[in-house]
Amino acid sequence: MKLQSLVPILSLSLSLSNVATQQKQQYTITRSTPSRYAMDITDLEFGVYLNVSFALRKIDEMQMIDEGTQLMKICFLVNSEGRFCPSHMRNIMNPPSQLGWSVLELSPSTFANLYVTAQLVLQSNNSVLASSRPTPVHTLGEKLSLVLTLTLNDLERSSILFATLAKFMNGASFEELLVVVPDSQVIFFQSVLASKVKSTEVPIVIVNEESLFVDDVGAHYNRDWNKYALQMAIKLVVSKVVRTEFYVTLDADILLHKNIDYATFVKGGKAFFDKEERSVHASWWKNSKNVLKLAYDHGDDEVGASNGFGVTPAVLSTAGSLLTLGRLFEISGGGGGGGGGGGGGGGGVNYEWISSWESTWWSEYTMYRIVLDANKVFRHLYVANGISLICNNVWFEGDVWDPSVVFGPAAAAKEEEICGVVENCNCVFSVIQSTSGASPTLIADHIKQFL
Repeated sequence: MKLQSLVPILSLSLSLSNVATQQKQQYTITRSTPSRYAMDITDLEFGVYLNVSFALRKIDEMQMIDEGTQLMKICFLVNSEGRFCPSHMRNIMNPPSQLGWSVLELSPSTFANLYVTAQLVLQSNNSVLASSRPTPVHTLGEKLSLVLTLTLNDLERSSILFATLAKFMNGASFEELLVVVPDSQVIFFQSVLASKVKSTEVPIVIVNEESLFVDDVGAHYNRDWNKYALQMAIKLVVSKVVRTEFYVTLDADILLHKNIDYATFVKGGKAFFDKEERSVHASWWKNSKNVLKLAYDHGDDEVGASNGFGVTPAVLSTAGSLLTLGRLFEISGGGGGGGGGGGGGGGGVNYEWISSWESTWWSEYTMYRIVLDANKVFRHLYVANGISLICNNVWFEGDVWDPSVVFGPAAAAKEEEICGVVENCNCVFSVIQSTSGASPTLIADHIKQFL
């Protein structure tokens, strides 16, 4: 099928008119920077003090503090790279510059986003007893980012996603759409998408996927990585350049059928997550836990679907993804053990976990949920969705898809009926799985009347 056959749909799509070289460079981590970045901890005082109040309250609630036996310690995490544990509990109310850790070293990959988290850590094995919500040091307010991984193979199918985003997305709620593409296809996507897509309030930035795997140590990208594993890994690694507190992951075989804004995905500072039972993909959970080398998983204490996590599309916490990367780097670098998984960078940056996928079969979302549970931050960041973010999907060849179920008056009436009795009713996407063989031409023809 030729791309020109989707022009009626593309005429409604998002604009790449500002996809300029400077935007590409903005999201390339190989900037001219020192190999390590020394930063005065006083720059983080806002986040540190918000978290100190949490720590003091938790110490009082748990009634476990004993200066004599030092059952636990308070630590502060800056993303997952800097972990600082004042030597005396009585000092934690002093100005940060007087705590004995006034200078913080962070790699250039942390420039885009800094988060501070207070943790109460058991002295004996460094497992995390309680954590505060990660506090962004710099905030863009109530805005989200969108992240899409894309290759030439999915260009036609993604045109439908772009068209529905243009129709239903509230531009004021979204900071940017990051389109992550292979290095060899960057110039193509800049030229083709820019010429085919019309204007929108949301900037779209082409990100060279290889740049996400470059840091102050060197380049880590491996062209032999399994492509499916790479696509999953990118959904976590992209957090290094996301500038908002949460981001929504997308795939090319998704379409939008309802208006979306910030409130669609985040309520009261917590993102919605789909409650998928762990039994649905039991091997993913088991394998991810083994890869992470975590002996404790708080989600195991939960009953039913609340201890699970859905698939793409999903809302991810930028700080949560950074914590997950920190644990993976620690393990792959040889510095990890079986504790709570809070600290980062024990053995340096390493992406062996991507290379291992064909034998370990982890998934990005199961690893993410497990690390957030181990760090005791999941409940600070998420609230369960009443119904899934995705509905009326096509997963397998032969599945029948009726667009009137999600578009038009009948769909609106059905939604009103369901959402009248279900809290957090946010089904806004449909997945038309590419492996189902569903024709992009046929889909475009069926939905253009609704756009």
